[in-house]
Amino acid sequence: MFRNYLKIAIRSLLKHPLYALINILGLSVGMVCFFFIFLYVKDELSYDRYHANIDRLYRLNFYAKLGEQLAHTAGTPKPAGPMFKQDIPEIESYCRLRSWGDFVVRYDNQSFKEEKVIFADSTLFRVFSFKLLEG
Repeated sequence: MFRNYLKIAIRSLLKHPLYALINILGLSVGMVCFFFIFLYVKDELSYDRYHANIDRLYRLNFYAKLGEQLAHTAGTPKPAGPMFKQDIPEIESYCRLRSWGDFVVRYDNQSFKEEKVIFADSTLFRVFSFKLLEG
């Protein structure tokens, strides 16, 4: 049975080569698009899943209208964390992170440059389950 289907497909390819080429290209493009969308969704759904209690972690986003433009950032105003914790009893804890970029540190008359510095609240290790390599 499969052999007959294969014969019919080959005859159709030889009889209408342009139509067959368009169909094969369309199928190929569709499969590649599906594959890329699948990889993107898989990456988004697996992001930061190594933390304990991931089902209880949320990120606040900040939307502001600046003139005609809408600004969207993952940062929020500094008092947002304490205010929400005080007003919403379901919030167990919060942690604010602030990316600073490069930073010069001075210690005992020595200075050195640290790259990709991030400041965080003292609750960082209560909220997230990062494993320390040193320190």
